[in-house]
Amino acid sequence: MKGIVEEKGDRVKHIAICFFGIPRSLRLTYPSIQKNVIEPAKLVGNVSLHAHYFEQTKIDNPRSGEFGELDPDEKHWLTYETLDVDQPGIPPVTNLFEELITFGDSWKDENRSISNLCQQLFSLRKVTQQALASNPDIVAFVRPDLVYHDSLADVFDAAVKDETSRIFTPYWQTGRGLNDRFCVTVGTHAAEQFGFRIDRALEYCKRGPRKIGSERLVAMAMENTPISPISHRASRVRFDGSTREENFDTPLFSKLRRSCKNIPQPGIRSIAQHLLRLTQAILVGRRYTDICAAQLTFGRTKKVTHSLVHNAEDVR
Repeated sequence: MKGIVEEKGDRVKHIAICFFGIPRSLRLTYPSIQKNVIEPAKLVGNVSLHAHYFEQTKIDNPRSGEFGELDPDEKHWLTYETLDVDQPGIPPVTNLFEELITFGDSWKDENRSISNLCQQLFSLRKVTQQALASNPDIVAFVRPDLVYHDSLADVFDAAVKDETSRIFTPYWQTGRGLNDRFCVTVGTHAAEQFGFRIDRALEYCKRGPRKIGSERLVAMAMENTPISPISHRASRVRFDGSTREENFDTPLFSKLRRSCKNIPQPGIRSIAQHLLRLTQAILVGRRYTDICAAQLTFGRTKKVTHSLVHNAEDVR
């Protein structure tokens, strides 16, 4: 897959886009990936797509409420330069899992989330190896089960102009670390730090000792890399098309929202929540408030609450 061509002797940057994990809802998310990730990248560079997936036949996740059969052909909604597939339960994944669970379970779901994290980290490492073999200048890490609401055009534009090692990462849902959903990295070093963080998972736990935490592991892996926060949003889509409301607050507003909920007096709590919503709308605009799950219209919703997003222009 190509993008722009070289003109006037200037070298065109190579952008590798990496997909990893389980493509459980790619049939539903690929239009937004094409529109808001792939096409914007092609405007500023030559693009290659790489993927590593687990050939999982069914899903059984009480934490997310997902149970059912997975379509083995789901991954083919996109065309890749390189595609690698593994079966679940391979030794590198199970061995890491056995070591990590000795430190405890942060999610308290009988280690299911730790198992999923081990698979994701292994998949991430494999696809990073694929991408780096093509000598890219920029690597975008993209989960295939997210619908991307905002174009990454400005992120790619900034990335191609940056000559330093850097990560562009969402400021929302950082979990006391860095967002682990998607990112754009500049330079080989930043791509390796993000993509190979499975190699530091045990180091993370032994530093405490402490339980493994996904977002905090990202923060540790990127501790020596300049970070550029971005406000671009993406929502998880379950294999059956259901969605959940996402929190796209900045860390400050997320903390203030929790504080408001803890106010014991109903009247004062209501006033504080209204003032917070008003302040948020003034400072960062309604584009960066929660998106109502019903607006995604992929299937049944897990949770539907009020949203300040009112029209299609707000959910690009």
